[in-house]
Amino acid sequence: MQPILEFFKTKGIVVLFILILIMFVRTCGMNSKFDKISKQNADLENKIDSMHRLNSTIYQKIINDKQMEELLEKKLFEFLLYEDDMDKGKTTPGQIRSRLDSNNK
Repeated sequence: MQPILEFFKTKGIVVLFILILIMFVRTCGMNSKFDKISKQNADLENKIDSMHRLNSTIYQKIINDKQMEELLEKKLFEFLLYEDDMDKGKTTPGQIRSRLDSNNK
């Protein structure tokens, strides 16, 4: 026990300095890991937010069944009207095309 106490009396400050240096280096390493994880977390949050925005944009473009039925009925009605006019000789295909183009605008 005596030699150990003698060693710490003569070289105690050096040992203490080395221990403090080791603790400081480990702390810096942990902070850099924490910063890296924080950056990755921020990147993931940005990706998730962009996916939410994209999902809401896609959802807004989807129409429901009732809207689809109304659209189909409207187009079918227009088709039947133009077909009836064409059968009776009241109109030509060019006139039908121009009417459809003007209705779609």
